Amino acid sequence: MAKVDEGGSDSESLCISCGICCDGTLFNRVGIRNEADVESLQGTPVTIRTTDDEQWFSQPCVAFDGCCSIYEQRPTTCRKFACSLLHRHGAGEVSTEEAKRVIRQTIELRDKAVAAMRPLLPHTDMSFHEMQARASHARVAAGETTPEQIQMLLDIGATKRLISKHFAPKPPKVEPAA
Repeated sequence: MAKVDEGGSDSESLCISCGICCDGTLFNRVGIRNEADVESLQGTPVTIRTTDDEQWFSQPCVAFDGCCSIYEQRPTTCRKFACSLLHRHGAGEVSTEEAKRVIRQTIELRDKAVAAMRPLLPHTDMSFHEMQARASHARVAAGETTPEQIQMLLDIGATKRLISKHFAPKPPKVEPAA
C-alpha cells in the first residue's frame, strides 16, 4: 500500500507519495514518447516493451515501492501527468488534508478489493484494471455468486468511482464556437 506523506504540504509531495498513477490502479501501462525517455530509463528497473511503432512499460511500475524510486529520471509521460485531484489541490480547491484523506480512502478500498480478488486469479502481478476484469469474469464463469463476491464487486465499483472522480484525467474543456 502506498503511503500518503504526512510531512509535506505541497503538490509534489502528494504526488510522489500517492502512486495511484504508478501502481496499476489508474493505468495499465505508460507510453514512451521519445528517445530521451528511453535513455533516461537506462539503468533503472523499468523494462521498456515495443509493439509495432509503440514503446511502453507496464503498470504497476517496478520503480514504485511506496514512492517513485526514479522520480528525477521518470519519462515525459509521467512528468506531464497530473491527476484531477492534484490539479484541484494546486488550484486551492482541495486542501492538503482533504487530498490525503481521498488518497487514503481510495487506496484502502482498492486494497480491500484486491485482497478479495486474489483467490480468483492465477497470478496477481497485474494492474488493478486487469485484476478486476479477470476476477469479474472468473465470478461469472463460476455460475454462483457468494456474499463475499458481491462485496468484492461493490468494492471494485466504489474504487472505480473514486478513481474516476478524483484521479482520472479529465478531457480538456472545449469552448463553444462564437
